[in-house]
Amino acid sequence: MEWRPKEQHQGTGTYRNGIGQELGVYDDLLDCVHDGFAEYGVIEYRFSKKAPRTYQFLVDRYSHTALGPAGYSTSAFLGGALGQLWREELVAGFWAPATGYWSYNGRVGAYGPADTPESDVCLSWEEFAVSTLGAGAYDWPPLGHRAEER
Repeated sequence: MEWRPKEQHQGTGTYRNGIGQELGVYDDLLDCVHDGFAEYGVIEYRFSKKAPRTYQFLVDRYSHTALGPAGYSTSAFLGGALGQLWREELVAGFWAPATGYWSYNGRVGAYGPADTPESDVCLSWEEFAVSTLGAGAYDWPPLGHRAEER
């Protein structure tokens, strides 16, 4: 449950706080949302390259499914921050089919710049991993995770 101010007080601030705000996660994530819609995994990958020290700090603190089962993970943390940016209308978003490494989720958020048309094509993790990174669709390169052949 999240506390929200009464209507007359909405718009006087954001709901950003805590470690995400202290580490600059929101601003770094905004820099990772560009060139149309992209599936969540693409955004997390970009974040891992944009802010590698922050990403490693979050992985050390919250773990990651690429390292083994995790109740709450770096991906959950970053996904929550992206959701906040979506609520603030700083990014556009929708639910998309999860591909490749992220397919265990069934669906994930897809994000684009706030002015991205809804009909815009969404860059999937699978396409990005294979075409741009030359990695396997089920790999998670930022943490050196290589999937077994499927």
